[in-house]
Amino acid sequence: MSRPKTLEEMAADLGTTKAGVLQTALGMLEEGLSRYHPVLFLDIDGVLNGHEKLQGSPYCGVRADCMARLNRIVRETGCRFVLASSWRYMVLLGQMTLKGFEYLMITHGLIVPKVRDIVKGEGAPVLFRDTLPEDRTVNDLHDRGKLARAWLDAHPEVKTYAALDDGNTDGLDLGYEVMGIPSVRPVPSVGLTDALADRVIALLRR
Repeated sequence: MSRPKTLEEMAADLGTTKAGVLQTALGMLEEGLSRYHPVLFLDIDGVLNGHEKLQGSPYCGVRADCMARLNRIVRETGCRFVLASSWRYMVLLGQMTLKGFEYLMITHGLIVPKVRDIVKGEGAPVLFRDTLPEDRTVNDLHDRGKLARAWLDAHPEVKTYAALDDGNTDGLDLGYEVMGIPSVRPVPSVGLTDALADRVIALLRR
């Protein structure tokens, strides 16, 4: 059985320094541990805005006060996101990568560790772990919750989770509660408030 390589030998193999080897190892450890972070199924419209349209545009933007509350949720729980919003179709249709979407959110105020690596194009997304797949039907009000439950079934290492979603246009649950996923539903015209952020934090600290 061969002896383990020294740091100097690994650095020579990788063409880097000892510090570079340690940084790479820590990054791999962090990426592995991220699988066990709490997961938040995240909607955008009605959560990070109040469905207000941007001036001269049919699209909604992101409000700074709502993003600040989302940053507090991340800071206090260490959660990772599974993008549940219809905004995920930008990723699903190949218009951008999930990492690109994370960078888009950074430009709207999302605070992400290792932002320099994201800008340089290194590594995987930090906070956005995945997206839900495409909707299977428009006729099932609970389809999004069923997609989220299927995602959890495929990732049994995730023990703590919740959904932050304003529901449908009438503010009704999209199936999270039916599928046993605790959810917090902002008022669609208001978005994420301090009180609702507190509720999400409590759910992800269970």
